[in-house]
Amino acid sequence: MRMMNGQQTDAPILESCQPYFRFRKTLELKVIVCQNAFGVEEVRRIPKAGGDFRLTAKEKMMAATMEPVNLAGSVLNRSYHVCAFFHTKEEQYRVLMPYFKEGFERGDRAFHIVDPSRRLEHLRRLEQEGIDVANAESKGQLEVRSWDQAHVKNGRFDQKQMIETLVDIFSPAKRSPGPLTRGFANMEWALEDLPGVHDIVEYETRLNHALPEYHDPIVCTYDLSRFNASIVMDIMRTHPMVIIGGILQENPFYVPPNEMLKELAERKSDKN
Repeated sequence: MRMMNGQQTDAPILESCQPYFRFRKTLELKVIVCQNAFGVEEVRRIPKAGGDFRLTAKEKMMAATMEPVNLAGSVLNRSYHVCAFFHTKEEQYRVLMPYFKEGFERGDRAFHIVDPSRRLEHLRRLEQEGIDVANAESKGQLEVRSWDQAHVKNGRFDQKQMIETLVDIFSPAKRSPGPLTRGFANMEWALEDLPGVHDIVEYETRLNHALPEYHDPIVCTYDLSRFNASIVMDIMRTHPMVIIGGILQENPFYVPPNEMLKELAERKSDKN
């Protein structure tokens, strides 16, 4: 509390407030960072007329995740479902390693899905960048799964099961030790000769229904030397954000999930 016009108040000191990121659109909420009477920064709501500036418990949890995520030369502050196209693994790690490192430095949780034959290489690359992999794994900050522990568990791809897995991973209850979970997934499992893998476009589309509940970014990577042009185009249309040429940008080809699902259903109908 502090004194204003002879009365006690805990209203924010507006002169010291700075604009902050907008919450998810589903919350329809804007917040600001203010200094309180003790010089401590606080996150507060920009209220509608007569509204309360204080945040609810849920909003405070969301505010903890509002620190900007830097990715591929830009700031990720819109949709958090990103596809990334690369020609080589070297290019992939060059572009994404700063995103990984920033997360570890901030105490965010990392959830990575990789080719089982490249798991050790992936861990080695993280270690070469100064990340204490063993410590991060032991305290739950880093979890690296291979495809057979995620997308193609039990030798097949079940999109419903995988979406449920990701929803569980990104659940606020699983965010400990950090406020944010940064996802990363190599998607070449879809090239394996296994049941269900042809549902990849529908799966990526349905993720856009499931993921907006969370503020956690997930980057799905695709090797342009292995996927054909028609799949690449469809995959691009299922992601609101895209990394091409090493640069993150809003995707002009993105198709909303309901519209995309309708198109996919029509394709299946035409084949039958």
